Amino acid sequence: MCRYISFFFDDSSDNPADTVRVACPCSHGRTEDWLKLNPEGPYTEGHYLPDGVVECRIPYWKSARAANSILAKWPTFADFESWVRIQTQPFYPAGYDRDGYDRRGYNSEGYDRDGYDEDGYDIWGYDRWGYDEEGYDRDGVLRGD
Repeated sequence: MCRYISFFFDDSSDNPADTVRVACPCSHGRTEDWLKLNPEGPYTEGHYLPDGVVECRIPYWKSARAANSILAKWPTFADFESWVRIQTQPFYPAGYDRDGYDRRGYNSEGYDRDGYDEDGYDIWGYDRWGYDEEGYDRDGVLRGD
C-alpha cells in the first residue's frame, strides 16, 4: 500500500529533487500509468510523509543523498504538498477531490462512493435495498410479496 505522498524520482541524477514526478499522491501505480513511466527505470519510488520524513526505496547508502536533495528543495511536508497539488491538478477535473468525487460526493459519471446515483439507484437500476423503481428485486419478486 502506498503512503501519502507517493512519488517517483531518478536516483542516478546529480540532483534527485529535480527529477521528482507525481500524478496521484496516493498511488505509485497510478502515477506510473498516468505519466507513462517505464517500470524498468530509471525512476525509483519514494514517500514524503506528514511527519517530515522522506523515504526513498533504494539502498540506504544512496537514500540519504536523495532524501537530503528532496528536503533541500522542499524543507517541509506543506511545501512539498503545495507543489504536488499544482503538479496533480491536470489529472483531477476542477471541483473534484483526489478520489474523483465532487463536494456532494458524486463522481463525473453521477455515482456516489457506494455506486448509487442522485436518485439512489445503481447502474443496473436497483436502489440500496436491491429494488428497482417499480418495486421488483433482482430476482423479479415484487417488494412485499
